[in-house]
Amino acid sequence: MLLTDNYAKGVKARVVRRVGIALKGIPRSRAMRDEVARLFEARGEVVHRGKHTTQADLQAARKAYAFSLIRLAKLSLRHRRPLGTGEPIGEVLADL
Repeated sequence: MLLTDNYAKGVKARVVRRVGIALKGIPRSRAMRDEVARLFEARGEVVHRGKHTTQADLQAARKAYAFSLIRLAKLSLRHRRPLGTGEPIGEVLADL
């Protein structure tokens, strides 16, 4: 949820897309992004059905989270314009 500005329709796609942006240039970023997608799939199954069948590699998803947090922090330091859209993560990642 770090990479979404609000919880609205399409959150899974938005988070997965933004993980891809945040991990650009990092080795194995596609595999990490795919695990984040699987983790969100499993989360949705639990929320809507009370159980899940989707398996996700939590170690890879945790790495994706850590690398995303680092990239977001670095980008936010370089971001010079005032944040004015109400979507600061989208602004910093240039994903509006």
